[in-house]
Amino acid sequence: HNLVEHDASISRQDWALGDNLHFNETLFSVMANINPGSALYTPETAAQVQKMRLDDLIARNPNVTNTDKEFQLRSRESALYLSIFGNTSTTVAHGDACRFVNIFFREERLPIEEGWKRSEILRVYTR
Repeated sequence: HNLVEHDASISRQDWALGDNLHFNETLFSVMANINPGSALYTPETAAQVQKMRLDDLIARNPNVTNTDKEFQLRSRESALYLSIFGNTSTTVAHGDACRFVNIFFREERLPIEEGWKRSEILRVYTR
């Protein structure tokens, strides 16, 4: 706990509250429904989802771990799916890219069958 897995995950229950291994549709629906009627994930919506998940978890688990380390883990999680599936220059996932994000989380696989391809643009992130 708290190495890669973290509290307030967008797709898994918190370790202290139950099954943190398997995908949780109820928790993921917070993200999947962040823009009703629009297939769009952005850094801003990712931040909204993180805050909503954290607020929900704090209400249910007063012993939630929420240090700078967990904030960094949650932020990197969002950056990962936005940069892999989103537009390579804006990191916005729109349309098919949004569908790819959903498949990645819900089915725990890369959406190759649906047409996703690895970007030809190499992205290197440093601190």
